[in-house]
Amino acid sequence: MKQTSEFEDLKAQVEAIGEKLKDMATDATETITEEVSERTEAAAKTAKEKLAEGKKMATEKAQEANTFVKEKPWHAVGIAAGIGTLFGLLLRKKK
Repeated sequence: MKQTSEFEDLKAQVEAIGEKLKDMATDATETITEEVSERTEAAAKTAKEKLAEGKKMATEKAQEANTFVKEKPWHAVGIAAGIGTLFGLLLRKKK
């Protein structure tokens, strides 16, 4: 009888440990999920901020280029011709 009682106690202890491990795993999963969610949200926020900065910078540079072309049209034509010639030379097939 004593062995049966000890076995039942051991079985109950193992089951209790199993439940405790299950609870710990659930808690750990929830913690990890929350951490991943927070980091993802932070990364998304940073990406949106950088995108907004990039759009602002691109708009400013486009405005600067537009102003340059309006103020110095022949300089712009010369620069464009030079760049076109350079690309033409670089992309030309060698015979």
